[in-house]
Amino acid sequence: MTTLLVVVVLGAGSFQFGADANKFSSRISTPMKALCADMQMVATLEYKPMTHNMSGIQEVRDIQESFMRMKGGLETFAKYVPLAVVRQITKGGREAVLGIEDKQMSFFFCDIQGFTTVCEAMNSRPHDLLAFLGEFFAEMAAIVEDTGGTLIEYIGDAILATWNDRPEAPVEDHAFAAASASYRMRVRLEELHPIWQKKFYHGKGAPPIYLRTGVHTGNSWVGYIGSLSRMKYGLLGDHVEVAMTL
Repeated sequence: MTTLLVVVVLGAGSFQFGADANKFSSRISTPMKALCADMQMVATLEYKPMTHNMSGIQEVRDIQESFMRMKGGLETFAKYVPLAVVRQITKGGREAVLGIEDKQMSFFFCDIQGFTTVCEAMNSRPHDLLAFLGEFFAEMAAIVEDTGGTLIEYIGDAILATWNDRPEAPVEDHAFAAASASYRMRVRLEELHPIWQKKFYHGKGAPPIYLRTGVHTGNSWVGYIGSLSRMKYGLLGDHVEVAMTL
């Protein structure tokens, strides 16, 4: 009877321990699986919103909170550089180093004609001006990306872009792509003028926007320029200056 009682107690204890162990394991594995899936997306610079149920286990919760802070920082950083370029680096698992290469590319440069006048017209509405510029840049950047280009940087009210700069994304007819983007921007701005007139400042709106654009094709240097502690993806060469001058 004593042996039987011991066996029963041990069996019941084992069963309870197994149930508790499974429950504890689930409390660790479930949030970690969600965290792993989010990490895999962030590794390819895909910042899709994901719900993380914060774990009741302190160590797991610390990992979740640290990752969410890191994700927010990376998402913010990715807005400062061409996304396609960063994806190229992370996909190859390498670090960006100073270096340039000579390539034949097409360059595009544009700015807003009479931008000072536009600023003066919206001077009393700085939030409207900021929102308007944000929409303007977003619309123009979408056209650059849709034609296979890389938006290098915003310079005040200006946009600098290039085509055929990345070996993994060659643009066969890059001269046509750059010229096509320039034309499409002008057409899109004509469509946006009446929308912006109604949208901003109760119908008083932003004044009509007209672009000054320059497009040029030639060999130039592209890559990472700057210093060892701080660099950027950029362009060097006379042909870039030609597009800006035009």
